[in-house]
Amino acid sequence: MRHCRQLQHPVWKNLLAIFADYDGCWDVITETNPNANEGVFLAAGANYTFVKGILESAIASITHDKKVTLFVGSNRQSSQLDNFNSENNQNGLALGKDGSFERWAEKNLTKGWSLNKALLSDGDTSFSSWGNDRASPWGFGERDEDLKVRIAENNFKYLNCANKIDVFFFDDKADYLEHVRKTAKIPQHINFYTVHYDWYSYAFEGNIEPLVAKGVDGEMRQL
Repeated sequence: MRHCRQLQHPVWKNLLAIFADYDGCWDVITETNPNANEGVFLAAGANYTFVKGILESAIASITHDKKVTLFVGSNRQSSQLDNFNSENNQNGLALGKDGSFERWAEKNLTKGWSLNKALLSDGDTSFSSWGNDRASPWGFGERDEDLKVRIAENNFKYLNCANKIDVFFFDDKADYLEHVRKTAKIPQHINFYTVHYDWYSYAFEGNIEPLVAKGVDGEMRQL
């Protein structure tokens, strides 16, 4: 059992941003994923309601009464990568019109959510890649965890607010998140936290722990 300080809502400020990973993480709560449903999980011996509930509970905990900006934290940083991963993993599209990110933002619009469409494949023109056919921005020989750092730093550029803002990066790879915490250049006005969520571990490996937010100082806060 992890020993975490229980996080109370008053600690959080009014502004909040989420960098959401997709494959193996938030793809479990999207309508675009044909495998994200009770029937498929039940056939595999897993409890879909429990698995997705772990993530949904954490999201609800940090976003309650907050103005939320959702960013793509997935390595699907271009339409070509989105299509490639969707075909390989059979878990739906994340980007573009009617993709998961637009649906999440639309579903939570009345709760104060909005979507920032920044992608590494934008090049010099912000948001130009969304809905357009763009090649992968992955550098030759670039490691997955280094790409995650670039994703975080690119997203940080769009959080130029005067006040402090809490940022949560969700991903299913704990080592990637640790690398981001230790390596990314985090602006001073950003309180940066990472949240490790691998739905497979809850479905098939007996994980029952609630999610925690881990700060750059290593302190963990239960969500």
